[in-house]
Amino acid sequence: MAKQELRARMKELRSQLSPFEASAKSAAICETARHWVARHARRKERDSLTVFTYIPFRQEVDVKPLIAACFEFGCRIAAPRVDKPARRMEPVVIQNLHELVVGNWGMLEPPADKPILSENEPIDLILVPGVAFDRAGHRLGYGGGFYDRFLASYRQRHGSLPMCLALAYSLQIVEHLPNEAHDVPVDLIITENEMIFRPKQEEGDRHAVESGDIDRDE
Repeated sequence: MAKQELRARMKELRSQLSPFEASAKSAAICETARHWVARHARRKERDSLTVFTYIPFRQEVDVKPLIAACFEFGCRIAAPRVDKPARRMEPVVIQNLHELVVGNWGMLEPPADKPILSENEPIDLILVPGVAFDRAGHRLGYGGGFYDRFLASYRQRHGSLPMCLALAYSLQIVEHLPNEAHDVPVDLIITENEMIFRPKQEEGDRHAVESGDIDRDE
């Protein structure tokens, strides 16, 4: 199935969730993710955990409860602000969700007067959105390439990538997604039913991901 066709199909499936179903599933997903992030936040004895997270839009998993928990854990939170002419997004540190304003495509994002995170500052965890995922960690995005470009740029600057985590409804998990050499798989997918680890990880790396030691296996 072509990407465009699959993207449309998965969006339609996701849109069929009732508000109650979406809320209940999102809450279950965030609760699992909260425990996982909490374990790693406790391991950061000297520095706070830096989390770069998407802000939910339309029928995406509502990650706001997880973001609120991350603030409680003392994490530093950055959210994407889109530079539409340059077709890129920038991580901007926020103090709370109330700072967000309506930006490009009607999405909430940090206001223009908020400074971006320094390119030299490392990110510990990225919450990556997507329309669909497979069990190898491959991701089908929205077609704009914003996260692909951001991850490629981050890897070029820092030499490696932080842990990439996806929160998804179980209906978004498919058997196989088309992928290319430059695509970056996510390390862990959390649904309302299970935690799906990237299969190429060795057992020790898998345990590290599960336990909260989230240095990415390259």
